[in-house]
Amino acid sequence: MVFSELLQKHISMTATQRGETLVDRHKGFDLYLMETPVNEVYAVGLLRIKREMLIALANGLPNIEVILRFDPTGTNVTCLN
Repeated sequence: MVFSELLQKHISMTATQRGETLVDRHKGFDLYLMETPVNEVYAVGLLRIKREMLIALANGLPNIEVILRFDPTGTNVTCLN
């Protein structure tokens, strides 16, 4: 189970040890998905969650506590909180 700060909800999923390591290296589930290019996300479920996150960011998030800064290329995300 992971918590998405962008979506403000818990998400239940099965993850491999490698997946958990990647999330830890990116300092969280949201940053892992946002920093990982689409062509490197192989699970359809993760692609759906990433799409939901991008839509939420595009629509604006009124109660978000984490501020994300995107670089101009759209590939890197930095957590400012």
